[in-house]
Amino acid sequence: MERQPADEPIRQAVTVPVPVDRAFSAFADLVRWWPREYTWAADTLEGIGIEPREGGHCFERGPDGFTCHWGRVLTWDPPARLVLVWQIAPDRVPEPNPAKASEVEVRFHPAGTSGTRRMAPAPRPLRRHPPLT
Repeated sequence: MERQPADEPIRQAVTVPVPVDRAFSAFADLVRWWPREYTWAADTLEGIGIEPREGGHCFERGPDGFTCHWGRVLTWDPPARLVLVWQIAPDRVPEPNPAKASEVEVRFHPAGTSGTRRMAPAPRPLRRHPPLT
């Protein structure tokens, strides 16, 4: 399989049979769908989420006050758009420097007359992360 250049945005669209506002809410409610095995707290995970405002954090919480900020909300525009600074490097190490972080943009819009909605996540710019060695 050929690798996509790191400076090219990754585009993926998913069509779901719910109204746009429900699709946005479900996506932003990480506890409903984010796999525990992709957190540092794993089976001790106490909370995971996105603070619903520009400047809010994308985070996980574990026991005894453990908190890890995964990123920050740049755009909170329900139900149409969510943009995050993603501060987890490709090797799953936190990246505290926002200049080296990537951005993830997710747009929600109607996808035709069938009542379904389309979610289109678009990470950008991945080239900010250093290459894995």
